[in-house]
Amino acid sequence: MNELVNTNPIAIGAFVKIDEEAYQITRYVDLYSVIAIKMSSGAPVRLSITDIWSSLDKPREDLLETMESSGFEELPPERWDAAQERAAKIAPLLGDITPSREMAEAIALDLNVHVATVYRWVRKIK
Repeated sequence: MNELVNTNPIAIGAFVKIDEEAYQITRYVDLYSVIAIKMSSGAPVRLSITDIWSSLDKPREDLLETMESSGFEELPPERWDAAQERAAKIAPLLGDITPSREMAEAIALDLNVHVATVYRWVRKIK
């Protein structure tokens, strides 16, 4: 098991408890939020890192065991910066509206990737 899950409360695989509800973190969205699975329903939800940090002041005694981390938290700063830049540029495609092909193509051109790559990133985040 990855040691970071035990020492980093927002590591992939970590369990957190917010307002009497347990969640398991599954991926990072940006510097301010994560995607987690709500343990009572199995539904994915977006959690604020601020809310997670606030919950750490409360007892964590009944949280489930953590599972293996994906290692995302070990990314070198250059790769983290690149991921954040990509996330910021594809953010307009993540809303409730269906993005236009032109918008996706413009973002792909700006990031120097194929438009299919942009769509894959969007699907992965959503």
